[in-house]
Amino acid sequence: MKIINAKVRWGDTNRLQVLVDRIPKDDELVFECTSDKGFWYAEKDGYVKFYSGHPDKEGKGFGGRSYELNTKNNGSITLVGPYDSSARSANKAGFKPCLDVSMTTDSSTFRNDGVFLARSMTKEKAEEAIQYATKALGLKQAGYKYEPYK
Repeated sequence: MKIINAKVRWGDTNRLQVLVDRIPKDDELVFECTSDKGFWYAEKDGYVKFYSGHPDKEGKGFGGRSYELNTKNNGSITLVGPYDSSARSANKAGFKPCLDVSMTTDSSTFRNDGVFLARSMTKEKAEEAIQYATKALGLKQAGYKYEPYK
C-alpha cells in the first residue's frame, strides 16, 4: 500500500484522510490473536485490520455475519458475529501501534471530500501520511512542533 496523498479533515471529529494506491484484500491478510483468542490483528504494508471475537463463541456483532480469517499458522478460523474495534483496542491488546484513519483509493473522492472508508494503519505509515498533510497545510516539522515553511 503506497500513500499518494493525505490531508486533515477538520470538523466534529478531526480525521486524517489518506489517498492510497490500493487497500489490501482480506484474503491477503494473515491474522494473529491474543492469548485468549478474543482479539485478532493483521497488518500488511502498513494497512491494519482487526476483530474482537472468539472462534469458539458465537458473537452478536454484524448481525451474526461470519468472517473467515487466515491465521499465522497457515490455517484459518471463522469468527461468527465478531465486532471490529478501534485502533485503541489493538494498541491496548499489545499489537503494533496503529491509528484509525479515513482511506480511499479514488483520487476524485480525495479531491472532492467524498465518502472515505474508516480504516486503520500502522503508526509508521500514518507518520508518512502526516508528511503529506503538513505540506498541504504549509507546515514543516521542527523537532516536536510544526512551523510554517519560509
